[in-house]
Amino acid sequence: GDNAIEREMTIDQIRKERLLACSCASESLMAMKTLASREVIPQATLRPLATSLCQLISAAETATSSLSSCGSKPREEDVLLEKEILTQRTSVASNSAELLWVLLSNESTNNATTDALLDAIDIDLHVEITDANRAYVEERVVMACGAIRALSAAMWGDPPSVKGVPLLRFLWEPIIELYGSVASTFFQGHSEATTTKFDIAGHETSALVIDEQIMCNGNQFLNIVFEIVLAFQRLVDSEMGDLCATEWESFVRAIDIGIAPWLVRRGAGSSSIAEEIRMEALAIFSQISCFLGKCSEMENGFNPPIYLYLFLLRKIAPLIQTIDSFSQPLSHPSSMAGDDATTLALAVIKSWCVIRYLPFKQGDWLKRAGDFLAEAFVVPETQPVEGYHYIGGYLHHPIVRLEALKSLVDDDSTDIDYSTIRDSDSVSTSGISTITPVSLRSGHTPPPVFSLFSLTKNLRELHLVLVNSIILPRLEETLSITRPILETTECQPSQSLKKVSTAECFHIIEKEFLLRRFAVKMLGTLFRSRTGDGEKRHKFIELLQNAATNTPYGIRDWVHQKSKDSIAKPKMVELSLVQVFIAEEINLRIEAIRQIEICLGASFSTLPHTHANVPDILKAICDTARFYSIDYKDDEIDGLLLTLASILPLARLSCARNANAMLMSRQHVTSNIPEDILSFVSVDEWLHNVSPMVLNETLPIVSEESDFNSDHGDIAPFVFVKHHANGKEDNQSSENMSKHTRRRQTRRHSSNPSMNGKQGTIVDFEPVASVIKHVLHAVSCCHNAHQNDRKNHIFDRTLNPSSLAQLPSILCTICYSVMSDFLTHGMAFPSLDDLLWLDLDSSSDKVSNENELVSRSQAVSDFAAVLGWSILARVEDEENSILLARRGCGVLVQLSMSKCHKIVQNACCGLISILSSLRHSFAKKRAKGKLYDAEINDCLLSFIDHVCLVLQGEGTSSDQVLIPLIDAMRETVNCAGSVFDFPRPLRRRAFLILFQPTREKWEVQVVAFQCCSAIINTLSLEEVSLMMFFAIGPEKNVKLPSKQRIQPLLIDLLRYRLMSAPFLRSSCNSEGSYKPSRVHNRLAREALSLEQFPVDLDDLGKPKASAFKCGNAILTLRLGSKDSLHRGWVEVVVRSPCSRIRRLAKWKKESITENPDSTLPFWEQLHSRSKGEAKKEVLSERGDTP
Repeated sequence: GDNAIEREMTIDQIRKERLLACSCASESLMAMKTLASREVIPQATLRPLATSLCQLISAAETATSSLSSCGSKPREEDVLLEKEILTQRTSVASNSAELLWVLLSNESTNNATTDALLDAIDIDLHVEITDANRAYVEERVVMACGAIRALSAAMWGDPPSVKGVPLLRFLWEPIIELYGSVASTFFQGHSEATTTKFDIAGHETSALVIDEQIMCNGNQFLNIVFEIVLAFQRLVDSEMGDLCATEWESFVRAIDIGIAPWLVRRGAGSSSIAEEIRMEALAIFSQISCFLGKCSEMENGFNPPIYLYLFLLRKIAPLIQTIDSFSQPLSHPSSMAGDDATTLALAVIKSWCVIRYLPFKQGDWLKRAGDFLAEAFVVPETQPVEGYHYIGGYLHHPIVRLEALKSLVDDDSTDIDYSTIRDSDSVSTSGISTITPVSLRSGHTPPPVFSLFSLTKNLRELHLVLVNSIILPRLEETLSITRPILETTECQPSQSLKKVSTAECFHIIEKEFLLRRFAVKMLGTLFRSRTGDGEKRHKFIELLQNAATNTPYGIRDWVHQKSKDSIAKPKMVELSLVQVFIAEEINLRIEAIRQIEICLGASFSTLPHTHANVPDILKAICDTARFYSIDYKDDEIDGLLLTLASILPLARLSCARNANAMLMSRQHVTSNIPEDILSFVSVDEWLHNVSPMVLNETLPIVSEESDFNSDHGDIAPFVFVKHHANGKEDNQSSENMSKHTRRRQTRRHSSNPSMNGKQGTIVDFEPVASVIKHVLHAVSCCHNAHQNDRKNHIFDRTLNPSSLAQLPSILCTICYSVMSDFLTHGMAFPSLDDLLWLDLDSSSDKVSNENELVSRSQAVSDFAAVLGWSILARVEDEENSILLARRGCGVLVQLSMSKCHKIVQNACCGLISILSSLRHSFAKKRAKGKLYDAEINDCLLSFIDHVCLVLQGEGTSSDQVLIPLIDAMRETVNCAGSVFDFPRPLRRRAFLILFQPTREKWEVQVVAFQCCSAIINTLSLEEVSLMMFFAIGPEKNVKLPSKQRIQPLLIDLLRYRLMSAPFLRSSCNSEGSYKPSRVHNRLAREALSLEQFPVDLDDLGKPKASAFKCGNAILTLRLGSKDSLHRGWVEVVVRSPCSRIRRLAKWKKESITENPDSTLPFWEQLHSRSKGEAKKEVLSERGDTP
């Protein structure tokens, strides 16, 4: 009516008439609402009434003010009039909606009103608009918009305060389907490209084309689509949790055909309502994501159908990922900003994993768990031409795959806050950890939520099916170093129209390696599970070893490709994509090595029944250490860091007294490693940005914390060290035993003779020692070659450059310590491959680290001791032993020239050990007339010369250096004539230097005296006379200082040697050679006789004995006991610095005071004996020393 009277009335009159009409309409609607509540409206008028109300609702809310058409400034009264008109229009729309609500709420008017609204909504949006039907179409559009708005409000209310009409509950399913079918008609015939079909849970769907244009003649229908989108948004906000199974299918189908196409169509050139529709469509899926998150947090749980999960994962997530490739509109909802596809997929995984059922045999848990992981690891059949968005061609983000794996393993995995996914890599914690004493007393204990892994822990058969058939294949796929055979699935292809930014590439790489680190940790957990399959443990170790030495398939190529296509400016990025990849790769490999070490520790502590896997674990660690020290061709520092991580488990190995293998604590081998290097290769989780996997303490999983926190080592009760003590004889005996023994081995007893019937596994540590030797040689050579070639490293920001410079020396120190422990504990024996590390340069100019030289000297010393034993026992081939002895003596002599007293002490101890063995071994060869070994001869002569130079330099060397040097020279002198040729000038020089009082400390003089005694035994008669001349000197009356000194003793020894020379030459039994073994045996027997002599006691119980000092001699008298055979006899002992005489004399009754000579009848006996008896006595006692 407004248009009819517009030409006959003024503007003021028109406004007043409109105000009057709106007021009357509002009052009329109020009256009709009262009539409808009383159910007095005729049935025949319900349909036209409903249609008119829909038009009123739509027209009232879309009407605009007439002031906008006025060019001049409006008057104040006109503005107030327009406000009143708008208020009345709003009242009309509100009353119309309330009237429809009342009509839909009453049973008598519900059916007719609903039919009228459904007929108004059922419209084809693909109708071509012409001049003939334009008015009709516009009327239907207005009617449909009002009907959709009114019906949606009546069904789902105004959440969260107003609920919907209960009578319309049974109409939800057909109305949802109607909304979807009406919205889907908008795009019919717009493109011929949407013909690709694929199946989702038995429902056919179409693959959508990206960025399809919206036709301009369809803009009039956009209001209907917008109302439908708002209706679905109202449903998602309010009553989505009340949908039944069939309604869920209708809902998913409706948003599939009616809402999803708007995600990838932007309608360029059309009105802004198209962008609003697209924005609201994104908001719907954001609300669905929030709804799924709430479902997983419900106490009783709510499980939407699988169709919804598959639809969101296979179609909506790829579409939203495509949207992220476009520029986001300003009105994009903040709840889904960023990686929307990942957020949605995580919400689906989070809701899907709350299964709430027990895995009985007849249940479908196996299929559901398999389908669950299959959807997370889905690979589309159609891949984009421009390349993979994610590594390996997977459809979903790696964090989605990670969460899917965690949901099957971790307990209470529904506590994760996915809003912090980009800022933290925290994984779920156990629900049991939140139980506190306060919560127990208050009764607010959270209900535990167990994973399938935990639920099947006491059902071994089901547990093995879960691990071997579901979890393990996905772990192998994740860590595969070759292209895995992946099952492709039909789904919406993800097509990116722009290059991936560098920041997003960083995020993808970080999460890809986070997934693989979790897979590595999971393999270690499966190995340590008591419920696991023992036959699969070797497979776990093999996978861990591959992860420790190889890069998973596809990552390196993807990184290089993305680094070329990166659009970020170099100045804006601190690290390159390749550097981030290298850092994450090293962290993954260190984690794999760490898990192997934890598995090794479990065999020594909490899982002793895994003793059969110890050889496989040691082989994996040895192969890893050999790879990084020898075969690794990338960055040198990376190789050294990984080598250090690999040999630390080997350095902890040791052997107990009962031949059981032992694993020392980690602190035992890491004391000399800098803190920054140790934190890099240790078990600190913060370094790898991975929180520790918290496991339920009641589960049969061995925790990894005790293995690294214990201060003491662990002994494996069923792991025994194989000793090679018997050499070839041991091998021959074992072969003979195997020929005669054909019994079947049982689990309780072993037929291996070396185990003496014990149950367990014998481990040969010779391969471990061989790897340590090769690592030591490779690291030393590499360090010497690149010592001055240091470039910027990726870890320079976290690791101190000085620590990195010490890294080769630290590795060598640990290797030397391992070799020393293995040699001293009988776990390794000398062989020709020891030349690899013996030939290394030991000079202080080449090795700047003193700790390395100390450990090297200790290792060489222990090697010399074991080599000496093997030479005497003839374990190894004689030529090989001599070759090792030559090189060992050379290294020890070189180390003995150091200024560090620890190094000198170790070197001298090794020289004494090897020379004592060579002396006994070469004595027979010299008797047969064989020549000296030239190399050993020159080596020992240079050592003696060095000791003489050290002794001549007064005050330049400490006593801690002199004592071991002089002691080693004494043993070297004892080898003269059998091992090497001791030249006369050198021995005279050595004697004269030692004869001089170079040090006042008594300990130095003692060892100097012993060394001089050994030199005197090698001197000829002429040399003894010459040394006597130099020792006494021309001034015989010069008094020496009154201090402890060795010069008088040495002079007595020289004098005794001169006195006994005539007897030595005339003795027929001497044969010109001195045999100290006879003298030692005689002295031992005499010392035993002295100890066992029975002494008589006086009345007070004190022994009847006395002692007198007579010049340089000591006279001792002891009376024999009355109860023994020595009754009436007196023991007389005369001791001097160079001899000792013991006699038994008959006790006489004369008084000692009156006749002192009566107690010395042996004096007459000494002078009355014949000359022949005196000569034999001198021969038997020559060369005796105190």
